[in-house]
Amino acid sequence: MSPHQNAIRLLIDVLLSIVLTEVLVMWLLPMIAPSADGWRAAVLDGCLLGVIAGPLVLWRCRAAMMRCRMSHASKKPRSTERVRASLAAGVTLAIGISASIGIALATNKAITRAAEERFVLDTRENAAAPVSHMKQPLLVLEGVRALFAASKSVERHEFRQYVQSRNLHQQYPGLQAIGVIERVAEGSIASFVETQQADGAPTYTVYPSSAASEHWFVRFAESATSKDALLGLDFGRDPAILRLAHQAVSEDLALLTPLLNIASSDATPNQLLWLLPIYRNGAATSSADERWNALDGVAFAVISPEAIATSLATTLDHGASLDVYAGADAIKLMSIHHADRLHNDKRASTSRYHWMQRVEVGGQPWTIQVQSTPTFEATADHSMPALIAIGGSVLSMALAGVLWSMSTSRRRAIELAKEMTQQLRRLSMVAQNTTNAVLITDAHQRITWANKGFERLSEYTLKEVEGKHPDCILESEQTDSHTIARMREALRNGQGFRGEILNRSKRGREYWIEIDIQPVHDDDGRISSFIAVETDLSERKEVERALQEAKAAAEKAYEAKSRFLAAMSHEIRTPLNGIIGFADLLRCGADEGDEALRAEWMGIIHGSGEHLLALLNDVLDLAKLDADHVDIALAPCNPRKVISESALALQSRAVEKGISLHIEFDDAIPTAIRSDATRLRQILMNLVSNAVKFTEHGGVRVEVSATQDASVPRLRIAVRDTGIGMTPEQAQGLFQPFQQADKTIADRFGGTGLGLVISKRLAERLGGDITLSSEVGVGSVFTLEIAAPPLLPGESLPHALPTRHAWDNGAPGAARPLQGKHVLVADDVEANRKVCKALLERAGATVTTVNDGREAVATCQAQAFDLVLMDVQMPEMSGLDATRALRAAGYATPILALTAFSSGGDRDSCLSAGMNDFLSKPIESATLIHLSAHWAGQAFPSESDESPEAHPFEDDPALFAIARDWLTKLPAMLATARGALEQNDLEAVARIGHAIKGTGGSLGMPTFTEPAAALERAARIGDVQRAQLLLDQLERLHTDQVQDPRRAA
Repeated sequence: MSPHQNAIRLLIDVLLSIVLTEVLVMWLLPMIAPSADGWRAAVLDGCLLGVIAGPLVLWRCRAAMMRCRMSHASKKPRSTERVRASLAAGVTLAIGISASIGIALATNKAITRAAEERFVLDTRENAAAPVSHMKQPLLVLEGVRALFAASKSVERHEFRQYVQSRNLHQQYPGLQAIGVIERVAEGSIASFVETQQADGAPTYTVYPSSAASEHWFVRFAESATSKDALLGLDFGRDPAILRLAHQAVSEDLALLTPLLNIASSDATPNQLLWLLPIYRNGAATSSADERWNALDGVAFAVISPEAIATSLATTLDHGASLDVYAGADAIKLMSIHHADRLHNDKRASTSRYHWMQRVEVGGQPWTIQVQSTPTFEATADHSMPALIAIGGSVLSMALAGVLWSMSTSRRRAIELAKEMTQQLRRLSMVAQNTTNAVLITDAHQRITWANKGFERLSEYTLKEVEGKHPDCILESEQTDSHTIARMREALRNGQGFRGEILNRSKRGREYWIEIDIQPVHDDDGRISSFIAVETDLSERKEVERALQEAKAAAEKAYEAKSRFLAAMSHEIRTPLNGIIGFADLLRCGADEGDEALRAEWMGIIHGSGEHLLALLNDVLDLAKLDADHVDIALAPCNPRKVISESALALQSRAVEKGISLHIEFDDAIPTAIRSDATRLRQILMNLVSNAVKFTEHGGVRVEVSATQDASVPRLRIAVRDTGIGMTPEQAQGLFQPFQQADKTIADRFGGTGLGLVISKRLAERLGGDITLSSEVGVGSVFTLEIAAPPLLPGESLPHALPTRHAWDNGAPGAARPLQGKHVLVADDVEANRKVCKALLERAGATVTTVNDGREAVATCQAQAFDLVLMDVQMPEMSGLDATRALRAAGYATPILALTAFSSGGDRDSCLSAGMNDFLSKPIESATLIHLSAHWAGQAFPSESDESPEAHPFEDDPALFAIARDWLTKLPAMLATARGALEQNDLEAVARIGHAIKGTGGSLGMPTFTEPAAALERAARIGDVQRAQLLLDQLERLHTDQVQDPRRAA
């Protein structure tokens, strides 16, 4: 190319770059800066043109320099025809683009001018709407003014009826309140308040207080929220309101205040206030002085600009948004935009069309700005100028291109054909020798070519697969049908596909591949073939499978280890509780030298130790529960002994929690069965331990009965508690490993959730099962049922230590306040009778027991007793009926109620039936002995009568230290009770009284238990005065006993 031609081409390239860039800028400018016009638009246009076209011009200049160098090196002659063709193409292009741009600019200017005129015409009515809505409350104020002018006096109820009749808050959007303020001098405030209070406002008062000489108090006020919200407010405290009120009266005008907040001057201003003077009936108002003399007040209306804006938004045209500013400072009052659009201040500043109007409202200058929205701007079609510019430029370039390429098209075609042939040859060699499998099919997905990698992977040759569909020869029965369906759908739609597929080779070997299929289009855009590249994933899949198997094995091993450790921790700690608990009792001398009791406790310790040893010996069996490899050793055992020892091992924990633990045996229970005593004890200790753990009040009852299932006798043990209970959803997963009712229970009570799982599976090995019934807030019943076959011929029970089925909470050396007294105990539960009998006999009484109310009546009539303890709930005849029968027969011996119910209604029922007092279960030993001695007419031994051996602290220094520590904490408990009593929290006072009573009884300190029990009773019945006296008594007792707890024992 000659230097002349090179210069012409460079000129054309530069012009093309500038023109195309300008077309692009014209298209982008309305979107980037729609409000830019005049010199701003010109500057922005120039900047964009320089930024975009600059690099293009430099690039074309560099290309021209390279062509010049190549021309000097080749020295090839150029034809005159090519020069003429280049010149013609350049001139054609320049003229066409220049004309297109000129026409586009003129069209765009005309469209913009027409849109601006239409926008102003369409939005004039919208601009007038805020002013008209703001002036609407003046009609109401004029009505108030007319009301005062037509009446000699307007009473408060007349003003309210007028406002209610107008339905103001619905007819006038934005009107928050309407009322009348009255000018009051400083010295007339008291008489003004009295007048208003007499006029239907007894609570009327003025606020805020100030020492100003002039006040403007709200006399009448009606608002949408509260009619009395503004009454008495001093509007004169605000200088703006005060100034406008004076101006309104002096000039007889309706004036509008700037933005303010009526209720608080410190809050954000969001309200406007209309002020209109009103005058007395018949007064002259021609001059300012006459108006001040005739002034009866100033009517006001509180307006919310925001509410007006919200109301107008529903009627506002989609094409416009309004901003209203007030005052010389142009403070924004409201922004009105259509309800289905969000207002955007940034958008308002960049609107393409906008205009402004200034008006005066209530003496305030208002500025209303109207901006166009995208909805309106979209109606002005600015695409035509861009289409004209682009279309004209494209046509110009097309015509120039045709002229330019006429002389070079054949040479370029030949060079392009050679280049494509060489490129295809190179690609063919790469595809043929690559390790991946390459497959080419026709448009109907029939194989036309395959490389050596495909033959190596699939074991098919090209001749064997040519003309066949790949699915017919490669698809396996294990191939994912969903993946095949997605691949077929993609190819059917002319799209590519990439995924992983399981194929099968010619010899039946299955292998994974990653396949990438892409369509090939011809010059007409139709699919001519598909090219598929397949990568062998067999080795990677094998590694992934091995990793997954290793991970699963590791997780299973970890889970097995965790479950094993948790289960063993749970099972080992359970028998240890019995060992440690009864060992502590023996260490403290709680047996009091009773050899039988000592032997019983030692037997329990021995049995728990044997159970612990059996658990340790059976570690492997417990670890194999899931594999069903646990052996059950069936041997003769005494079910009564196993059940009693299991429950008694947890008695110390129940005593610590202040709940009862009872066992009830059916008379049909066999004395010997064939079962695994260790496993049975393990199950029972789990069930009873859980019942004690989840029970805060009441108690736990173990009910044992015998049943017959077909030809096999069965033993049924129901563990019934009054604990927290469970919902059916919580109980559903309770027998799953590591499951509790919910996380909060685990956090509160602890545990692993394994105990019930192990117990249920052991129950199944013993030929039975565990079932559950539960109710939230009532309690739960876990029922264990196992096979209980009789002993085989020649079998017998092994030798066992003697066992007692009662226990005692007494302390060594305790006093015997019931010495010589004869007491009758009537209770249908054997365990309850034994407990009462043991406690009363330790106190020196002679005790007779009966099973029901009928026997109690007969025994009382046959023998003489000093006291009767009567259970309320009994078969045959209840305790209440028995008491009524005895009282009807003239029986005068004191009768005390024994019941598990403790409500005030139950106490009243017992007393009304003729009983003298009330003992609630679980029975506290101290309370039982004290009440029994009281009603039996026996006084407690005094300190002077007691020998030193009578104090439990003498033989137990540890117990003495505990008592001393408790006495130091007692003042805080009494202070808490006194604070609760002052707040009338009688429930808290009762709880503290109960705690003092229980602890004092456990420590053998009756000096505190009796007034603490009386405090609890007084709080329960609501006797606040007696509770106060009992708290004083306890504080005095503490002061006397704090140095030496033995004085309280």
